[in-house]
Amino acid sequence: MDTKPMPEAPIAESNPASLRAIYLERLERLLDLRRQHEQELNQQGLRLLDHSVFAAYCDCRDVGGEEEAQAILREPRPPAEL
Repeated sequence: MDTKPMPEAPIAESNPASLRAIYLERLERLLDLRRQHEQELNQQGLRLLDHSVFAAYCDCRDVGGEEEAQAILREPRPPAEL
């Protein structure tokens, strides 16, 4: 098997500020997905999405973005248009 070096730096070696921005964007995106699709998803789908939101929050916390993540979670989100 031929092994080649990774073309990009691993996540562990990435700039913490860049990671924080990426993780915060992911958290916002997941919350938007939940809002947009909560009427279409069954309980299992909502639960999986909620677990993803929690994991994204934990990622934000791990890179020093806990306060920003909490602010995102507290933001009122308008109901999805049907």
